[in-house]
Amino acid sequence: MKKIIALLFFLSVFFLSFRPARDPDFGWHYRCGKEIFTKHTFCLKNKFSYHLTNYSSASPSFLYDGLLAFTYDRFGFLGVSAVGAFIIALCGLAFIRITRGALLLRLLTFYLIYFGSDVVFGLGLRSQLLTYFFFLINILILQSSRRKPRLVWFFPPLFLAWVNTHIGFFIGPIVFLVFILEQLFNKKPVRLYMFVFVIGILATFLNPFGLRVYKEIANHLFSPLGSMIAEWVPPPFILQAVMGGIWLGSLFLFVKTKRLSIFYGVLSFFFLILAFNARRNIPFFLTTIAFYLLVLLENRQFLFQLVEDITLPLLMTILIMAVVIRVPPTVVYSRSWQAYCSTLGNNFPCRALARNPQLAGNVFATYEWGGFLIWQKPDIKVFVDGRMPAWKETNGQSPYATYLAIIQTQPGWNEILLQSKTDYLLILPGTFLDILLKQEGKKYAWKKIDEDETSVIYQHRY
Repeated sequence: MKKIIALLFFLSVFFLSFRPARDPDFGWHYRCGKEIFTKHTFCLKNKFSYHLTNYSSASPSFLYDGLLAFTYDRFGFLGVSAVGAFIIALCGLAFIRITRGALLLRLLTFYLIYFGSDVVFGLGLRSQLLTYFFFLINILILQSSRRKPRLVWFFPPLFLAWVNTHIGFFIGPIVFLVFILEQLFNKKPVRLYMFVFVIGILATFLNPFGLRVYKEIANHLFSPLGSMIAEWVPPPFILQAVMGGIWLGSLFLFVKTKRLSIFYGVLSFFFLILAFNARRNIPFFLTTIAFYLLVLLENRQFLFQLVEDITLPLLMTILIMAVVIRVPPTVVYSRSWQAYCSTLGNNFPCRALARNPQLAGNVFATYEWGGFLIWQKPDIKVFVDGRMPAWKETNGQSPYATYLAIIQTQPGWNEILLQSKTDYLLILPGTFLDILLKQEGKKYAWKKIDEDETSVIYQHRY
């Protein structure tokens, strides 16, 4: 019966997660992955934009890029959706394996985490998703090592894979270090853990950028990404208050019952702070606070144990609903280029590109379209794209801030475009830049050559 329940749970989470591939960074990740297979090169320097040419960002994602390119080339967007769903389903199984107590409560808890983490899970396969998976594997290994200490030797290869997949790899060593601190507090031996921890840290240096990846982490932490990128925006105050209240309430219960878990207590507080700063970190807080509370409820779950018989029909119901709700729109989205270009908030300028095959050279495009153009128009270079918000110009300013200054026609906007030898503008209609050029395009030597409800194209007359 347990195997049947595990299979139904896996399938239900898989189909709940079988969603259209909507990551706006898909294009440049795919292009980098494609070059691994075709040119046998990594994206070590900026080759795709004409602003900050040859800039080197120490943010390796080569394993993810390769996985994405391999999957898309062979199975298209349906394959990308399936791989993303498979990884989330594996996360569900890892969560169940880590936790103990009434099975029904653990299953329901993961469903709650899933629906509360739509900001990360809702866009399909992403490198952030792999960080969440590695994070759970990290905790699973640590918990299992309490009984089998030799399992900690999995950490060096885990950290090696993680550092070459996503910049969020720094979570792994932090989780490991908190575990060591708990062991010290409980007066348990830590010599093996310390030795493996050092080797694991050394393994993170085995990437094309070496120690610079840690500088890149600091760069992300101290860049004002919350004012530029939606998923880096702090959650609403009411949600912050709810999360803070849950953490304080759990701490009160643990102190009162004298079952304080230092490991999950510290981790949940750490991820609470990260979640306060960026909504993309909410899944990590929800997961650690769930671990925290499930430890407390481990021996107090009689209510759920009494209704374990409904687990099987409940999972079957969720599975059927997931298939009915998720599969049809994902199939339509994945098989229709028109649907990909114009549904679910994408609004890519596909028709404009088809009408203007002459588009080449340096193209100042809407920020959200940068990755798409890198993928679809390899013969052009864009001004900015999703790789660049945390990059630094010589004056310390983010390229995204420069992009905003241009699109908002702030003083000097045209000089920046001319100095960088911009050939075309491909922007949203109705922006300040579009409105100005419709009125005074001749003054600035920009001529409109195409327009529809999605985009407008201007060409510069040098």
